[in-house]
Amino acid sequence: MQKLVNKYVWSMVALMYVMLGAKCVTMWDAGRGAALLGANLPHYLALPVLLTVGIALANWLEAKIVIDPEGVVPLRRVLMLTLTLFIYIEAILLFLKFSRENAPFIAKLLLDGFGVFFVVLGLLMPKLGRNRIAGVRYSWTIVDPEVWKESNRVGGRYTLVMGALLLVSGFIPQEREMFFSTVEIWAFIFYIAALTLHSRLIAIRHHPPQN
Repeated sequence: MQKLVNKYVWSMVALMYVMLGAKCVTMWDAGRGAALLGANLPHYLALPVLLTVGIALANWLEAKIVIDPEGVVPLRRVLMLTLTLFIYIEAILLFLKFSRENAPFIAKLLLDGFGVFFVVLGLLMPKLGRNRIAGVRYSWTIVDPEVWKESNRVGGRYTLVMGALLLVSGFIPQEREMFFSTVEIWAFIFYIAALTLHSRLIAIRHHPPQN
């Protein structure tokens, strides 16, 4: 039987901590390296530990988390894709060492990485079985397999468009607030709103309100 959390997932988790260790080593210097590392370590560990705990919990409660067994393989691909994206970002930040002169290059690579993530996720969404980790997850999609299937088929198209937008925006020079530009922030807001509204309309079509 296919398992959601297998040895390949755990190997990616291990690689994530290798990247984290490499980042810590680069911060250690003869001056205030220990103090700087100590101050930043809780921040660096937050997301990796959260991902690890989530994966361990998914492994422990796998039978309860995955409702449709046929959705295990694409769901595991989403999990691997998330870990790969995290390692990808850590590698960029590690080798470029946050240098100001390389900031536009870092932003471009990160945007391209997010774009690839959304494109692959958009391709996987129509194949996802009902689950509590990935996909268009609302109360009205989880309870009905037909609503789930149609919502994720439509949601996959929205996600593909969002990924294409991020890929294109990585090649356009523009002023940015923090990491994302204003256009990208509003695109995310529209993406979530459209995804939610469209899936709700699908649910209403399948289950019209009773007068």
